Amino acid sequence: MVRQRRAAPFLAPTQSQFLDPENNAQNPRVGSRILGRGHARRTRPLPNMSTMYISSSRTADEWTTFRKTLEAGAGTDQWQVAIVEYFHDRLETRYLLPIRAIQSCGRQVGEGFSMMTIQCALLEFLESTVQGKSYRFDAPAGSNREYSSSSAMFKSFLTRREPFRNLFTESVAEDFYRNVRCGLLHEAQTKRGWTIAAHCRAQAIIDADSKIVYRDNFFNALQLFITRYEQELLVNPNLQEAFIAKFDGLAAP
Repeated sequence: MVRQRRAAPFLAPTQSQFLDPENNAQNPRVGSRILGRGHARRTRPLPNMSTMYISSSRTADEWTTFRKTLEAGAGTDQWQVAIVEYFHDRLETRYLLPIRAIQSCGRQVGEGFSMMTIQCALLEFLESTVQGKSYRFDAPAGSNREYSSSSAMFKSFLTRREPFRNLFTESVAEDFYRNVRCGLLHEAQTKRGWTIAAHCRAQAIIDADSKIVYRDNFFNALQLFITRYEQELLVNPNLQEAFIAKFDGLAAP
């Protein structure tokens, strides 16, 4: 079910950090934007089916070479490249642009299901990047760099990361995981009363009581998280170590 509502753009809360507030103080050195600082996106050549790309313009082999120049806690120049050419380019071409393309059709006759399906996949990737872990179906319990529970990763993002954490309790996150995320990925529909609306005048991401997720506001919130994560990644050694581990996993054969 898609509710036909129109409203002002989403305004996210700003009083807390997007990461764990108690562990990540605001850093005045962080800039307001990442893209556009002299880093032009490379044009991808015609694809070679034997080559694995981890962004639209960078291959796994290129990452293996480039990562030797990255060091947690070092200067920002190489991290700028990592963010623009590996992280943001991967998100923009594989997730953000496709979501915007669906959103731009503007018919509100069911496209929200596709939008939320992509966003749920993106959400787990974002949390696993923050934690520096790669998914493996049979990952051993207690592994530092691998995980097998999508549920735990998904709920960690909703309950710990701004601007979601103030809206998702553990029980709401569990309900959302089971009946929105899993419903969409396994049966191409939401379940147990959850519906998808375009947006609302209250500018909310979800209405937990009425079980409504506002697809456009949810997307705006994800983009806000991405922007803040990129800013923090420039200067936060812990995030940098996790980022390297995550992309090492992506580039692994």
